[in-house]
Amino acid sequence: MLRGVAALMVVYFHLGEFYWKDNAHVSKYAFLQPLSLASRPLYLALTGWLGHNYIELGGCGVGLFFLISGFVIPFSLTKVGGLSFIIRRFFRIYPMYVAGLSFTTVSLLLSAHYSGLPFTYTAYDFVVNAALLLVPFPISMDKVNWTLVIEMRFYLLCVLLHYLGGLGNWKTMGLAALFLCGLDYLPSLPFNPVLTPTLDWLSVLLLIHAPYLIFMFIGVGFHNLFRGTWSPRTFGLMTGFFLLLFYIAWVKLHSGHGHGHWLGGNARAFPLMLILFSICYRYRERLKPHPVLNFFANISYPLYVIHSTAGYALMALFFHWQHLSLLSFLEAFLILIFLAYLLHIYVEMPMNNLGCVLTSSKQKPH
Repeated sequence: MLRGVAALMVVYFHLGEFYWKDNAHVSKYAFLQPLSLASRPLYLALTGWLGHNYIELGGCGVGLFFLISGFVIPFSLTKVGGLSFIIRRFFRIYPMYVAGLSFTTVSLLLSAHYSGLPFTYTAYDFVVNAALLLVPFPISMDKVNWTLVIEMRFYLLCVLLHYLGGLGNWKTMGLAALFLCGLDYLPSLPFNPVLTPTLDWLSVLLLIHAPYLIFMFIGVGFHNLFRGTWSPRTFGLMTGFFLLLFYIAWVKLHSGHGHGHWLGGNARAFPLMLILFSICYRYRERLKPHPVLNFFANISYPLYVIHSTAGYALMALFFHWQHLSLLSFLEAFLILIFLAYLLHIYVEMPMNNLGCVLTSSKQKPH
């Protein structure tokens, strides 16, 4: 159910808040003409106080998604093994993402045509975005796939750690977190034709996402607590250790951007989501299935993929017709829910099943 909560947080932040608060910025990458708003929608008063305290619902949703991934991925990995896990993750992530990115691309083409603006993305941009390459790509077409790149890196990192010492080994997890945090803190070394290029490549590959990967390790900690691999004491110590490294890496990542910048956003949202996740974990036996949250949990991935820039285009279209901000948001939201449901039924589920079928003979015995 937390997947559903996370998806709703992210969608509301982008379409319900960010579209109005920073419309000039949104308009640039959604190929829209900026709106001339005399005032912001009144409903923003309900969540506006969060932004004033450097807490964004979008960051909250992402933090929840990362904790959930950290918790559930070890189940899949230990169940089927490394190769089968990678194959299943491929069919879980890529077909659905390519379908969603295609929808986003068509939406942006129509938006550019409707707004009379040149469409600047190329086929190369589409391919690089669709591939979710494990190197920083120059431009994001949907503004959400950066989290999927982190997810892909986390999957590969989990496979590596699974074979090096196991995700249940606190020493292995601790050393991995230290490595991620300390990569950019390494002193400049005399040039070595092997060592220096390797460290530079690892820095580019991992550093920019190091805080997020370390935070996902907390989800792995919850997994180990649930399985009984870690005692509550070990879990508490490792969670504190991961949080410390998260902030150390976060400060380094945002050094030079000012005190308010690195202290805001996810630096505050993520710990809040850790508290929420902890409460839900503690009282999980009392939480009854909720059909609405379960529905949004099921469609959370396609909804996440298509809601951002395509949603902005829908918002602009509806607002141009009626100039009613809340109604424009609700109309775009309902259309995106319907499209996400179709993608879930006709793309996501069949591709997931295909991945399971292809790896069924490789599955480890229970």
